[in-house]
Amino acid sequence: MNPLSYFDIRSFWLLGAVCYSGSGVLVLLVKQAYPQELNRVLSMWSSSWILMGITIALRLQYSVWGTVPCLALGSVLLSVSVAMQHVGIRWLKGLKPYRGISFLPPLLLLPAAVWFTAVHFNAVALYCAVLGICGLQQGMVAFALLRRENNSRPLPDTVAGFACMMMSIESELTCCLYFVSGSLSGQFSMHDPRAILNALVNITTEVIIFPMFLMMISERLKQRLADLAMRDTLTSLYNRRAFDELALHSISAAVRSGEPLSLAIFDLDYFKEVNDTLGHAAGDAILRQASQVLRESLRSEDILCRWGGDEFCALLPHASQEQAAQAIERVQNSFRKTRFEVHGHVIPLAISIGMASSVPGNVGLEDLIHRADAKLYQSKKGRRPLPSFSRQDSDLLEALVLR
Repeated sequence: MNPLSYFDIRSFWLLGAVCYSGSGVLVLLVKQAYPQELNRVLSMWSSSWILMGITIALRLQYSVWGTVPCLALGSVLLSVSVAMQHVGIRWLKGLKPYRGISFLPPLLLLPAAVWFTAVHFNAVALYCAVLGICGLQQGMVAFALLRRENNSRPLPDTVAGFACMMMSIESELTCCLYFVSGSLSGQFSMHDPRAILNALVNITTEVIIFPMFLMMISERLKQRLADLAMRDTLTSLYNRRAFDELALHSISAAVRSGEPLSLAIFDLDYFKEVNDTLGHAAGDAILRQASQVLRESLRSEDILCRWGGDEFCALLPHASQEQAAQAIERVQNSFRKTRFEVHGHVIPLAISIGMASSVPGNVGLEDLIHRADAKLYQSKKGRRPLPSFSRQDSDLLEALVLR
């Protein structure tokens, strides 16, 4: 006799309902302490776990009292809860949620639930349909978890991903066993070893996934705190402290390899006049737009930071003087082409740039900054003066001269 036949599936369903609902309530209690982008992920997952606990309770109610609507509703809600997990994971990984794809399986399961309960009652067939569709959904969750993020695959994501994959494979195999055995038309048994094994695997997997999910949230929170310590809050560029650390690493690498590198300092022309005229909110908007133009004009490997006020600084690894000059030309062209708008005013924003490249035997951050700053000073001395204007003049900003 199969040892699983001594167990009753209702005991596993009861345990699962308590575990899922308890986990969801626990997450709801702590989610308010997390940032907004993590808060919505926690809300989605906690709602999913609570909903899954409800679906198992509905299935348990059917097994005790034989209430057919509970079986149909629980089947559909189970698929909805897995869809919510998929959306939450894609949010966590910074991916587009694709809610239409995520919630398509529950819509496909709905007619099957109605047919096998209200039209042609067959609990085994409905159970197999739920296994097949939810198994595919768990596979979708697994693939989302196993996707690389920032060129890495965090360990909690990997463990949870393989656990979801195991759940998906087991559900599909159980569904296939019902088909192969030809027992779809039979009476659903609470002591069926296949159903008990499926319930046991699902609960065991969730025991693994729950702490992994909390670790995933913790990893993202630590990364966010690290980013806050290294980023300028207005432009999201590196701050000066982070720039110094990263620049020293790049300079050390350049010294060892003998490769060139360059440094550029950027200053927004007439920013003070525009800031004083249109207000600090407009000035902040200009800084954000300018930082975006700089980020898009430079290479991904270049280290760009907000140096202070309206100044930015960029270290260009592996860039000779000629290559740095090309980068500066790209930046200037981008500023000429970009249409800066604030409060309905078009601002042809100008930028002054000072650049310095490393010289053999002398690759120092302070020396690069000093030489680039001197070039910047010379560049700003040659700019045209800004005509006087008033806040009421609608065409005042067209007077800014773009070199």
